[in-house]
Amino acid sequence: FYLGGHVGYGWAQARYTDFATPANNSSVNANGVFGGLQAGYNWQMNQFVFGLEADIAASGMRRTYTAANLVDTYRASVPFLSTVRARAGFAADRA
Repeated sequence: FYLGGHVGYGWAQARYTDFATPANNSSVNANGVFGGLQAGYNWQMNQFVFGLEADIAASGMRRTYTAANLVDTYRASVPFLSTVRARAGFAADRA
C-alpha cells in the first residue's frame, strides 16, 4: 500500500458558440495550480504484478470572460480532477 501527494499546473479551454449572435462566439482559457492525494496498492503473484491506484486533486484553474457586448459572461473552471487506474506488469528479479 502507498499514499502520496502531488502538485502541478494545468491548462483548460472552453469554447462558446452563440448561434443567435455569432459575433459573441468566444473561447476562454483557464489555467492554474492543482494539488491532491493519491493512494494505491500493488500485489505480486509469482512474476506478475497487479495494482490499483486512485487520485483526487483540487484545482485553481478558472477564468471569467465578458463578451464585447458587456452582457454575456463566460466562465471556464476545473474545480477538481480525479482518476482511477489499474496496472499489470512482469517482475524480473528486483526490477
